[in-house]
Amino acid sequence: MVITYLGLGSNLGNRERNISKALALIGESFRILGASSLYVTEPVGFTDQPLFLNMVVKIDAGETEPRALLDAVKSAEFTVGRSETFRWGPRVIDIDILYMDGVEHRSGDELEIPHRELLNRNFALIPLSELTERIRVGGKDVVLKDKIKENSGPGSSVTLYKGV
Repeated sequence: MVITYLGLGSNLGNRERNISKALALIGESFRILGASSLYVTEPVGFTDQPLFLNMVVKIDAGETEPRALLDAVKSAEFTVGRSETFRWGPRVIDIDILYMDGVEHRSGDELEIPHRELLNRNFALIPLSELTERIRVGGKDVVLKDKIKENSGPGSSVTLYKGV
């Protein structure tokens, strides 16, 4: 069992439905062990776009290699309706591999585990903190609630979603 955390986000169309569809697709390939609440978050990078809904899901990735996991995630995005856009642009669904227990993987700009911006983005850390208290990055334990308190830059404004 390899505990893995995926970040899901949507800011186009019916955001809840997009995330729900993505979760169902993830569940077809991996055992879902837990899911965070939904959060409303401001966009990062290109800010002239709708607010996001974000969450984190905890899965058992089993023996799946990082590249194969990325392929599965990209396939789920495509099925939900994601199309190519510009960096940090609006999207129907975005699924990021945030963290895999015991795995550090780098393959250029394409895939980095843990996610290169994970520790800087409260929109990922806050929902992640619902599912685990700490992670290990670069050989050091990171207590998520402490890291959340340190962040104040882009991606730090996070509000619990109360539905429509």
